[in-house]
Amino acid sequence: MTPLARSLAALADLAQRPGFGADSGGAAGGSFQPALVHRGPGDTEAGTAAAGTAAAGTAEADHRVWAHAGAVALRTYGVTDSVFPVEVVARRRLPEDVATTPAASDAQRWTPAGGVPVLWRSRQDHFAPLFDAAIASASGAPAVVSAPALVALLLQSRSHERTLLQLLMTGEIDFDAARAFTRTHLGPYALDDLESVMQEAEWRFMRRRYAEGGDLH
Repeated sequence: MTPLARSLAALADLAQRPGFGADSGGAAGGSFQPALVHRGPGDTEAGTAAAGTAAAGTAEADHRVWAHAGAVALRTYGVTDSVFPVEVVARRRLPEDVATTPAASDAQRWTPAGGVPVLWRSRQDHFAPLFDAAIASASGAPAVVSAPALVALLLQSRSHERTLLQLLMTGEIDFDAARAFTRTHLGPYALDDLESVMQEAEWRFMRRRYAEGGDLH
């Protein structure tokens, strides 16, 4: 099993713990900029799929408490060349008996045995509704936030504009749905910021299609 698969399997095991597979409270929060985690040569898509299969039986419960919003989510929506941490958004902090390193007021860094680091983020401030809505939007096994929610979370972080641009350039994102989610949970000023990034994404996407000899219409 690869380091990435080990971390995903550890998250699946955590979701099976009594009292942790269902919503049972929130946690304090703040802003945190994570260290990046590179995908190693041994981290294959097959390994990721195997870990996802291991998590299948717990996805229905665990998405109510936490969901993937980092590397796993980005790969789900077509961003395969981004360097990004395995990141989770959650309604509560990790159990005290799980070995963690405090990263900031909204985050804990947890490295399962033999796995890659997992950034675990939770909020209990004006961004809490955003996190709650993102978690509620999650689906799949392992649970992954919806594409509109991922767009809003990347916009909220303020430090991931390049990654957000990559996500919007995949051609897989419903811009109208992303606008609606952002307007509801981050407000009109954030929507203005998103429009600027969307315009650049559309321009880059069309330029790339032109360079590849594709139809611009």
